[in-house]
Amino acid sequence: MKSATTGSRISIALADEHGERLARGLLVLALLAAAALLLWLNRGTSFYNDELTWFQDLSGPNDLESILTPHYSHLIGTTRLVYLLTAETVGPDYLVMRILGVASVLLAATLFYVWAKRRIGPGWALLPAVLLMFYGSAWQHVVGPVGFTVTFSIALGLGALIAAESEGRRSDLLACGLLILAVFTYTVGLAYLVGVAISVLLRGDRLRRAWIFLVPL
Repeated sequence: MKSATTGSRISIALADEHGERLARGLLVLALLAAAALLLWLNRGTSFYNDELTWFQDLSGPNDLESILTPHYSHLIGTTRLVYLLTAETVGPDYLVMRILGVASVLLAATLFYVWAKRRIGPGWALLPAVLLMFYGSAWQHVVGPVGFTVTFSIALGLGALIAAESEGRRSDLLACGLLILAVFTYTVGLAYLVGVAISVLLRGDRLRRAWIFLVPL
């Protein structure tokens, strides 16, 4: 009982404007700590297995066939382009991929916080967002740069959910564009396409906005 009372007090304290600023500040501190920890944990890593194959399969940014070729039944177009552009601009420097991998984890956690805050408030939304930074269930996708494929698709999907819940033509276009990129990045984007579809279909203007999730299909 005491723990529930304490939790309620914390939630109320973080619900006002000052509390929301505090929650944002704590989120920033958690993001910085997670970035430092992940970069330390993946130090010394380099290209291996699938990543080497992605380099070999691409001959140039105009090689659409290779870019759109599924990898074990998964579409990974964004990842193939990122690896190709990295090789052509800075060379095979794995630091770039390490930074992108960490950035995608932090972006996914931040967007989850934004999405959850609308439902349970900034205080409670902070807890699962921090867990996503430090306690992901698949360590290879959180710590390893190769996880960029999955975590970036998740971030794009969360962004699409947030945009679809907003009002206006620009938000609708943004939601549609993010869904296209999410599916283009990895198959997990399809789950967010379903989520956006449900969000749109539950609204009164569902027929007018159905194109948001139909176009990416």
